[in-house]
Amino acid sequence: MPKSRTRTVPVRKSGKRKVYDPNKPIEPVFIDASAVPVLDDIHIFSIFTDPEVEGDDKVETRYYMPGFISPSLSLRVLEVIELRGYESGVSFALHEVLGEEAHEALKNCDALKGSHLDAIMEIVMSRVMAALDAENTGN
Repeated sequence: MPKSRTRTVPVRKSGKRKVYDPNKPIEPVFIDASAVPVLDDIHIFSIFTDPEVEGDDKVETRYYMPGFISPSLSLRVLEVIELRGYESGVSFALHEVLGEEAHEALKNCDALKGSHLDAIMEIVMSRVMAALDAENTGN
């Protein structure tokens, strides 16, 4: 008897299992690249520095991440993780999500603590991986 090509796999967030049928007709997926959501950027961290002029308050520089993260970035991060390991994937995600200026600010901040970096990495990676969730339409 031939082996069945139908597979049952768990689906997240529901108790139901989804059955994949290889005999089901394939319908093309149309992707409208002009329909990328535009969401407000999210304030992710600040660096406070001493003032350049005596008597001024400390200076706060705010750094932001995009409000929308594309699932395509998530796939690129997963590819880096697969090829080079989790730490490389996190580093890639930080650079891609934060951008060059914020990434450099972190690298050059002598006051950066492990707990700060852990919190920033957790925020970035949770948003990047959430972008793969089909139910998470707005990230």
